[in-house]
Amino acid sequence: MLKFNLRSYICILIFTQVAFLALPALSAELIGQTMSGGNFTLELSSATKPSSPDGIWGLATVTYKAGKTTTPEVYTFPVQAPPVIKKIAFGLLAISEKNGGMNGSYNVTFLYPGDEGLTTIGGVESDLDNGKYIEINRISPKWINKSGETEMAYLIQSVSKNRSGFIGPDGNQALDNAMIFFAIPDLMNEIRKQDSLFSHSYTSQLSNEVNSSIANLIRRKFLGKSVSLCGDDQFDVFVCKLDKRVISVCSGNMNGAAVLEYRAGSDRKIELSLSKQIDSNYVANKEAESFENGGYKYTVKFGNGGDTSSGGVIVERKGTIVSSQKCQPEMIEPYLIPRK
Repeated sequence: MLKFNLRSYICILIFTQVAFLALPALSAELIGQTMSGGNFTLELSSATKPSSPDGIWGLATVTYKAGKTTTPEVYTFPVQAPPVIKKIAFGLLAISEKNGGMNGSYNVTFLYPGDEGLTTIGGVESDLDNGKYIEINRISPKWINKSGETEMAYLIQSVSKNRSGFIGPDGNQALDNAMIFFAIPDLMNEIRKQDSLFSHSYTSQLSNEVNSSIANLIRRKFLGKSVSLCGDDQFDVFVCKLDKRVISVCSGNMNGAAVLEYRAGSDRKIELSLSKQIDSNYVANKEAESFENGGYKYTVKFGNGGDTSSGGVIVERKGTIVSSQKCQPEMIEPYLIPRK
């Protein structure tokens, strides 16, 4: 279990150990440094079938030793697929399991390497549909010690100050880094206090360089405030709340063609849906997008560039404006088109 001296651990981590510890390493055996600068060794055994399965695919064992005289700590836990242990950013370790390929699941447990053993900061389980992440849920691993509220608060503050490390040269590491936001929901809110544009810039970079579906889920959870009217098989291009109503612009595919869809409704119920075909190389930095329905034209202004005051929707009938509404600024989700 982490002790109260995690504050000093974190300070040392951020200022002296991040560069070393952030190096990706895919192996069943790891050698590194703890948060206080001591050495550790970790070995992950191959998963074995338990004698009484009870629905468990297999059992894996982690043997962890920190310092020269420390007795090794041994952790045994259930897995659904062969696990992989690796170093990720911020001095953390991640044990991942990928099960079922393109339409399976991907689970990650995030760990601290401490002087007194391993401690978890949480984990996630995610579902894939044709290689696209469609849902990520927080889980609490039962097999290992958990960090306390005080320790977690120090971690959140420290990671948020070092937020530039979320995307690095290693795509797999960046993917696991992104999932930390679902394991530590308060982390995004803390970062946004320091950098209000972080969510927009980070998810845009994540979408372009790593994985669009992960970027979409982060925006839907932390920017769309779970009010998006887009479907699970769509990307949230834009979401905003107009008083009691919500409008969403969604990107997806219809009969093999790329489309944009305008949706309006309330209480997660769609009351109006308009769609149009777009080019597969659609540019994602437009100021506005229009949709037509009979004699009506709906123009959605995205409020790009951080100017949330300009976001909203204008309704025209035969060239005459019949309605003009602005989004509630805190409910705007910036523009995102899937890339990877």
